[in-house]
Amino acid sequence: MPPETVSNTIYSGEAVDLFSASVILFIILSGGPPFRAPKFDDSHYKTLVSGNFTGFWKLHEHFKFSDSFKDLMVTMYSPSPSLRMSIPEI
Repeated sequence: MPPETVSNTIYSGEAVDLFSASVILFIILSGGPPFRAPKFDDSHYKTLVSGNFTGFWKLHEHFKFSDSFKDLMVTMYSPSPSLRMSIPEI
């Protein structure tokens, strides 16, 4: 769940779906989720949705993701729905 649904704000279905797709892609490539729960008290989730991508990737450095994968995920994980990639951009 992206931050806008966790915080109960108005959201775009496409932006929510893109965030969810990025979580699924992360799981496919790593074998595990990027965070334990979509809650602001989950340290991995909080790091991600606060936009601290350097810290987020440091938490997951044991997976050895490529830079191009990280770049794609950053644009799909953006805390701001308006900054997430669109389907045509992906």
